[in-house]
Amino acid sequence: MLWRPDGRLARDLPPERKMFPLIMRRRNEAAVYYDVNADATRLEPAIEAWNAAHPDVQISPFHVVVWALVETLEIRPNLNRFVSGGRIWDRDGIYISYAVKADLADDSSPLITVKRRLQAGRPFADMVKHLRGDAASARSAKKGASATELEMRAMGCLPVLVQRFIYELYRGLDGLGLIPAPLLRGDPLYTSACVANLGSIGLDPVYHHLFEHGTGSVFCVVGRLGDAVVASEAEPSASGAHVRAPQPVVRRTLPLRFTIDERVCDGLYMQRALQAFQGLVEDPSLALGGETPPAAS
Repeated sequence: MLWRPDGRLARDLPPERKMFPLIMRRRNEAAVYYDVNADATRLEPAIEAWNAAHPDVQISPFHVVVWALVETLEIRPNLNRFVSGGRIWDRDGIYISYAVKADLADDSSPLITVKRRLQAGRPFADMVKHLRGDAASARSAKKGASATELEMRAMGCLPVLVQRFIYELYRGLDGLGLIPAPLLRGDPLYTSACVANLGSIGLDPVYHHLFEHGTGSVFCVVGRLGDAVVASEAEPSASGAHVRAPQPVVRRTLPLRFTIDERVCDGLYMQRALQAFQGLVEDPSLALGGETPPAAS
């Protein structure tokens, strides 16, 4: 089969990459981990300026990260691939999934995962409104309102052995590309990237596992903005020789942690994609409009 409801079979793959899904059969066997510590000396004042100018469309680092992910997946599309049924597929669009909780009490409400299809190059304010609208709808929804929740509740009423049989049957049909498109569209784990915004509750980022269910190949965890000790740039002389070695300086930083399925693209491609992503986060003028302040030296 050359297609499935959410993608098309990837073409022109090197022979060794075609073998990767057979050698590494599960996502967490193939997971690699990246730190991205984005310089926030442009980012933070740019967000403050945007919020001052747009009182009806308030943003946070999370919104810039989602925008940068969408733009990166557009210009580095191999990162938007996924593995299913032992083969590598090109996804049919860019999807971002993220978790929403009604409040911070330990047991007050379930964690609801929201999924949104986004397009690169669209107005940043429109994207923010969609994300905020999805989050507000999720927080106001009654228990059992989503189709995914209803399916899980129904499964939970069955004996464990029956649940296992049904799920293994589902996984087998998924590997053959036979799951109906509406089920895939409604499942937040059939996504380009999952994003966890731990910074919104004042936490540092962690390395998150990839879900074996679904087709998500990227997991991004956003930490809290804070001060970090980094190395300054060396100062060259007129001849090009270094006059002063890099010195430790304190700089505002946005820490992010990535977990990525290495079967979808090679390490060099992945590294360049993350470099492009970091550049967009550090200088979000393309999204926010206008010129961002220069970075501190």
